[in-house]
Amino acid sequence: MSDLIIFDVGGIVLRMDFATMFAEFAKHSKHTADEIKKRFAKTAIDKHLMLGEGEEEYFDGIRAIIENYSVSDGELLRILKLCIPAQIDEMVALKRRLHEASYRIGIFSNIGRWACQYLDQELPEVLESWGGPRVFSYQAHHIKPEPAVYALFREEAGRIFYLDDKSAYLKYPVEHLGWIGIHLTCYQDFDEPIRHVGEGHQDARISGEWHEAATPADVEKILTHV
Repeated sequence: MSDLIIFDVGGIVLRMDFATMFAEFAKHSKHTADEIKKRFAKTAIDKHLMLGEGEEEYFDGIRAIIENYSVSDGELLRILKLCIPAQIDEMVALKRRLHEASYRIGIFSNIGRWACQYLDQELPEVLESWGGPRVFSYQAHHIKPEPAVYALFREEAGRIFYLDDKSAYLKYPVEHLGWIGIHLTCYQDFDEPIRHVGEGHQDARISGEWHEAATPADVEKILTHV
């Protein structure tokens, strides 16, 4: 039975740049980029979008945050795309090598519908799993680290490895499901609003098998030696 390797998306196979996004929103606002960042976190607007809630009201919610109700949907979408500018080539290549080495690949992300559709169309390698399981929070109506969302991975597998840039999201599956966690830190974006929502912003002490990785080479070494 093949091992399953589950990849988070943002900060694992997708570069994030929320600072640029907030700076661009600030050009349409009386608020500074840092103030807008704090207002995003306070409203939890991204959390609701990732839960598949309030999609129709999302742009109006952004207008309320920047206090500018004249910005078009198209301009808001252009700015939103700035926070996910490119795939992480080294990690996408690693994912492909693991697939070619007969590992099963999974994708697991706290993500809203617009971002998921955009990535499928513009950066398809980011979400590629070659038929392996993909769990997206907006479809599941649960977000990490809620236990219910991890239960959606019902695949039969040997071992299950899980890569994430947030240690809090590794805690439940490592401690309760027996997954092997890998905490990759080199691509973290600490301006990401979801880090400041609920439990997601906390580093977690984890009891169970998990590993710290500072580079893609560390990840590959862990996977080939565990």
